[in-house]
Amino acid sequence: MDIKKENEYCHEYSGFEMMLVSATRQIKKNDLIFNAFHWPFLVVHMARLLHFPNLYNVIEIGIIKDELIDPPKMPYSISDPVLVPSSLFI
Repeated sequence: MDIKKENEYCHEYSGFEMMLVSATRQIKKNDLIFNAFHWPFLVVHMARLLHFPNLYNVIEIGIIKDELIDPPKMPYSISDPVLVPSSLFI
């Protein structure tokens, strides 16, 4: 698809937003996800919020998340304490 047609079709969303949604759709039920930080983290979080709340997520530093946390903010790094609410430090 050329850029002009793409801009006409999805003028409400940026290419980055469309990429996140597309990547979220690739995740299937009962998948075990090993992901890195930044946009892959957003993709997994979106998949858990929209489709699969019981998705198992293994973050690159070894944190295994099987519950959906509701952090007060998005984490700034892979070792941000909001990823492990019950911890004193990481």
